[in-house]
Amino acid sequence: MNIPIIDSEVAVTDGDSALVIDRINALTRRFNRTDSSVVSIRRKNDWFKAELVVVADGMTVRCEKLGSTLIEAVILAADFLESQLAKYQSPVAPDRNRAELVVREKHFPIRRLELNKVVLEMELSDHDFFLFQDIDSGEIKLLYRRADGKYGLLVPHANDI
Repeated sequence: MNIPIIDSEVAVTDGDSALVIDRINALTRRFNRTDSSVVSIRRKNDWFKAELVVVADGMTVRCEKLGSTLIEAVILAADFLESQLAKYQSPVAPDRNRAELVVREKHFPIRRLELNKVVLEMELSDHDFFLFQDIDSGEIKLLYRRADGKYGLLVPHANDI
């Protein structure tokens, strides 16, 4: 499988690239069908940040980890995903009813708002996210507060897989 390695101002050598691809291939062997994998490498101050995204068997697994070297960041992220997948695919996991982990259901109307108004309401409230219908596009979107205090916007789209 072709695994794109996206680097943002980070020099990825052929040796590093081969090691990254080997780790991802080992990780994807747990799945019946792997649709895509992407590795994103970024420099964050004195650290390297590796983000791994694997789309397989109809689900997406994702992880990002920091390391002092590019390889350390990739290994930490791959090891974390490996442990998560081991839990998912353990003999106990298929029998577990994950729906019982949902402890509350809340119904509310989705308001039609412009993004600027949603950001203002988030700044005035103690909520970490805000689900709304964009007044311009009609799309359902989710604005969320990031750990750095800024905002992220999730815009769902139909999945072609």
